[in-house]
Amino acid sequence: FGSRHLLSICSSIELADMSSQFSQSMSFGPVETTETASQAIAGAAINEPGSDMSKTTIQGIVSASDVEMAAPADAGDAEKGITTAAADQQEAVEAKKPWCCMRTRRRKLCCLCCSLSVFFLAVAAAIGLPLLWPRDPDWTLTKLELLDESALMSFVQAIGAGYETISDDAVMPALYFMSEVELTNPNRLGGSTGEGSFKVFFREQELGNGTCSPAVVKPLSNVTLQANISVNIYPAIFKDIAETVLADNLKLTVQVSGSTEVTGPLGIKLIAGADCDILTSVIEVMSPATRKDVIESRTCTYKYKMLR
Repeated sequence: FGSRHLLSICSSIELADMSSQFSQSMSFGPVETTETASQAIAGAAINEPGSDMSKTTIQGIVSASDVEMAAPADAGDAEKGITTAAADQQEAVEAKKPWCCMRTRRRKLCCLCCSLSVFFLAVAAAIGLPLLWPRDPDWTLTKLELLDESALMSFVQAIGAGYETISDDAVMPALYFMSEVELTNPNRLGGSTGEGSFKVFFREQELGNGTCSPAVVKPLSNVTLQANISVNIYPAIFKDIAETVLADNLKLTVQVSGSTEVTGPLGIKLIAGADCDILTSVIEVMSPATRKDVIESRTCTYKYKMLR
């Protein structure tokens, strides 16, 4: 009996030492020191002989280890929950940022594509607008013919006889002209013009009107346009014109306003208009050879309107 009891005590001491070492290696802290466990087992063996106490002691040590091992699992779960909450909060903050500031690969590619598109559009506009935007044309009167010479002599005689004596209800003949204008197109795009129309004014009083024939205008080219003009001078207007011409050394300034429809490439249509102040030399009209030189100077303002 003594030998078996001693063997049981040694086994208990060995198991206690192993439990203490296991607890220390797992960083849970020792449940009991080797000395304390040995004393407890020895006391138990003296008071109550048998091998049941050793089993109870071992079960107590295992239970303590189980309790100690549960704590780190709970702490890990808590730490994982904190990490998940922080990630959710960071994601919510990122969602509030502008989409182009998102630091994801897809968003960066989208921002890059948009930036390149805007850049190339700006370059195309900078290059294309000077080429496609209408530039003002230039024109020169190359021919002016009076269809009825006798009508002009009526006005010459009226001035010589004294224009002040002409009654306001007097009937004065109309003047009909046929003219040719050389138009210069400085644009890199051509087009075709419809029939143009224009009016002639003197001090906001209408003197006459005319039409311009349709034409095909090629890019960077010159084209000859034909126009028919009719002038109707009533007695009241004639008196003002005669007074001005005599006072300004036979010079007369008139206003011409006209427009025409232009059809460009791809069927693009626009209205091209012009308002001109024209200084004329009346004396040049008296001779057929010099009528084309009647215009001394001109100032024109051009306008364009796209049609829908």
